[in-house]
Amino acid sequence: GRSPGVLSFLPAYFVRGNADSSVTVGPRGRLLVRGDSTDVVVILESIFLGRAALLCEDAADTNDNGSIELTDAVLLLNHLFRSGPAPRLPYPMPGVDGPAAGSAGTAAEDALGCERPLPFFEPR
Repeated sequence: GRSPGVLSFLPAYFVRGNADSSVTVGPRGRLLVRGDSTDVVVILESIFLGRAALLCEDAADTNDNGSIELTDAVLLLNHLFRSGPAPRLPYPMPGVDGPAAGSAGTAAEDALGCERPLPFFEPR
């Protein structure tokens, strides 16, 4: 049972590579949440111009190393246009931040967050 007045919060759902947390409606009404070339621009602007406030830093960290760097934009570009390796999980479906790259299976311990996570849809 649940206690009155107690709130439980879901962890931030996101897709690595979808730095702006955009959701679009594709063919046959399917929701599309993968990153695209717009997300590459958002990552590059945040690194080089300081212009773009990243709405979901975890999503911009495509290699899940705990920092947002040029390699994150390159990984996403390589994946989108040259069939290179995919971003780390959660990808291509929404999920939560899991173990960091190179960790021994513990939860990711980085300072990155997700101010604007994707909406959570209960699986059927």
